[in-house]
Amino acid sequence: MAELHYRFLNVDYIQVVLDAWRTQGCFNTIWSSMGYNFVGVQAQFPAEVAVGCQLKVGILIANKGWAAPINYRSAQLVLHHVSTKTEYVSALAGADLRRWLPGQQQKLQFSMTLPTNAPLGNYQVLLLLPDGDSQLRNRPEYNIVISNMIYSDSPGRRLNLVGSFNAVP
Repeated sequence: MAELHYRFLNVDYIQVVLDAWRTQGCFNTIWSSMGYNFVGVQAQFPAEVAVGCQLKVGILIANKGWAAPINYRSAQLVLHHVSTKTEYVSALAGADLRRWLPGQQQKLQFSMTLPTNAPLGNYQVLLLLPDGDSQLRNRPEYNIVISNMIYSDSPGRRLNLVGSFNAVP
């Protein structure tokens, strides 16, 4: 199934086969390996950034699933001020999640300047993986959520929490 990049399992398929997989203890592995399964491996960025200065964020993502996404998707970095809810967004040029193949790791390198008038204080660093279709791009239910990076402060937005930093003068 991994070699054929299986994306979907019909749970109404031949029950004898599915029951055998359950008995053998491999059903959960098969089920969780269908399609893509992105996992955050590592992130690097400074603990403090002065307003008006450049913020560099490195994120390492692994695809533990058996396939890559089918539709075009981009990757965006969102800086979310915890108190004021001010947000700054930067798209990663050239990112195409259809190329995030199984068994591979992707190193994302974001660089953006924190505006000089940005509020000081704590920012959450979030990763947004929206659908590429113009009709679905702004619908959060189509965003990819990375299982170990779920942003619980706003579950309806379906963002991925990378970490946080402080903006200083």
